[in-house]
Amino acid sequence: MNRIWEVLNDPETTIVFDIDGTLISYNYGERRAHHELDRDATEEVFRGVDIYNGCRGIPVIRDFLKTRDLARIYCLSMEPHRHDVSKKKAVNLYYGIQPSHVYLVDDHSEKPAVLKQIAEASGVTPEKLVFIDDNSMVLRRVEEETAFLTAHVTVFFEDHEEMIRF
Repeated sequence: MNRIWEVLNDPETTIVFDIDGTLISYNYGERRAHHELDRDATEEVFRGVDIYNGCRGIPVIRDFLKTRDLARIYCLSMEPHRHDVSKKKAVNLYYGIQPSHVYLVDDHSEKPAVLKQIAEASGVTPEKLVFIDDNSMVLRRVEEETAFLTAHVTVFFEDHEEMIRF
């Protein structure tokens, strides 16, 4: 864990965050964690609801990103419900991440290939790119299909005070 935290704090590291459950809490329902209409990607009513309006960023991650060069920060998220504009607006508002740095895919299986595209376009080597997600199965797939480093979002909730470099 300490090695991943060291790499995350290296100013030369490029970090790619998942969005839902990682940068934006899943707690956007009125009576449940997920929005009550979040059952079927074809449900037009859910597509018309701006689930990101009123969400907030995760304070510990927002604070971490204040110390980072946002040119090295990207997002890679599954978005089958077509909330593309709202999702990009939310990460820009809460974290300052540029919409051009947000990549959206229809399925998690596409994430390793897109990570490779991000690395190639930004000229970063595998040991200097960390992908952060809340889904262990997605992280495992990235580990199996790429040489990039991975971290579960809970890395930010560990006690690393002695390792944070400001």
